[in-house]
Amino acid sequence: MKIIGVTACPTGIAHTYMSAEKLEGTAKKLGHDAKFETQGIKTENRLTTKEIAEADAIILAVDKEIDMQRFTGKRIKKVSTSRAIKEPELVIDEALKGINTLEIAQSVEQTKATKQKATLYNHFMSGVNYMLPFVIAGGIIIALSFAFGITAADPKSADYNVLAAAFSKIGGDTAFAMMVPALGAGIATSIAGKAGFAPGIVAGLLASTGGSGFLGGMIGGLLAGYVTDFLANKIPVKKGILAMYQLIVVPLISILIIGLAMVFVIEQPISWLLEVLTNWLNSLGNTSGLMFGLIIGVMMAADMGGPINKSISTFSIGLMSAGVNAPIAAC
Repeated sequence: MKIIGVTACPTGIAHTYMSAEKLEGTAKKLGHDAKFETQGIKTENRLTTKEIAEADAIILAVDKEIDMQRFTGKRIKKVSTSRAIKEPELVIDEALKGINTLEIAQSVEQTKATKQKATLYNHFMSGVNYMLPFVIAGGIIIALSFAFGITAADPKSADYNVLAAAFSKIGGDTAFAMMVPALGAGIATSIAGKAGFAPGIVAGLLASTGGSGFLGGMIGGLLAGYVTDFLANKIPVKKGILAMYQLIVVPLISILIIGLAMVFVIEQPISWLLEVLTNWLNSLGNTSGLMFGLIIGVMMAADMGGPINKSISTFSIGLMSAGVNAPIAAC
């Protein structure tokens, strides 16, 4: 039998490739031909029109919306990436037997009309996806700085090293400083498209510099996304002035609205909340800290990189940006 499919998770990192490897490896062990397209950071192992036409079973292990129009006229088995990893043999058996499969028979227009709306979780994961490169690269570069000595980046230190100082400036002062702005930009872009990028990054930067941190960045990113989406996509504009409207009016009004909201409405209460949370976490004793770390570990392992895992990891990364490092260590 010829089995093909697509795997895709919200961040496009771990589960996309784990599910593809599990399904493809299991199918080949069962004596079938198998090929799975991975829509991760980039799309790899693309399926051809011929392969789709000749397939005996098509499995879509996806946790986000993908274009299914090319599977028109074919029956597909749609599951989550987590189920594909946990039960690959059962998923393959159900796909071959036609159990709980559905036929793609809609036109492009119908597909767009019935496409599920992205959830808040999808928007947040998009923001995390924007943020991760800064976290990963910044963290590693800071570690390189520490390799010269914990205080080697401090000009007043006896073991000061100019290269360590440069690493600290690049990783800590710059890359890490972009974490919250990138989070806001990613969330807003997920909601409003490209028009949401500028308001989202402004919201994140205001949250970062204003003290409301990652919580402010998340709220600001959501607000930026919905305000920009309304201005850019919901208001009808005459074709003659559309280019000027999108280029000047949308970013001007959206950034102004978001900026004023962040400065006068969001910043103070969220900064207070983040400060309370930070002080509480820093005040935990050994026993309480151990229990909190245990909870983080359980949540990280609970659903194999699903919503619970990604929620607690995002929370821990956000606290790291506020100077609270114990949760990310447990994470």
